[in-house]
Amino acid sequence: MNRKNAKKLADGIIALSRAQDAGLLPNHVVIIDLRDKGIQKIFTPKRLDLLNFVLKRKGLTVTGLAQKLGRPKEAVSADLKLLLKYKLIEMPREGRIKRPTPTFKMIQLVPNLAMPA
Repeated sequence: MNRKNAKKLADGIIALSRAQDAGLLPNHVVIIDLRDKGIQKIFTPKRLDLLNFVLKRKGLTVTGLAQKLGRPKEAVSADLKLLLKYKLIEMPREGRIKRPTPTFKMIQLVPNLAMPA
């Protein structure tokens, strides 16, 4: 995800946050305000790609995710631990195998949605 797409994602998430506050969205939608500088450090483009991948391709192991994303397993594992810390994913074990699963049903992007502040 390039910076332009990350900006579009951030704008969409902000708009969704406002829609959620207004009671216009269903449960299990993750809303993250990327205007917060601390949040921006957590939700890098690579982590957002990983989170989106976990949502769309359920059942992959940490190794499988790393292979599909073309990233080192250690980097993916570290990113997953951070997402787990913020309760965006769960990491159920099957013996020694971990399969990250999202704690939400969707990430919805609504570009250019004008909602009152």
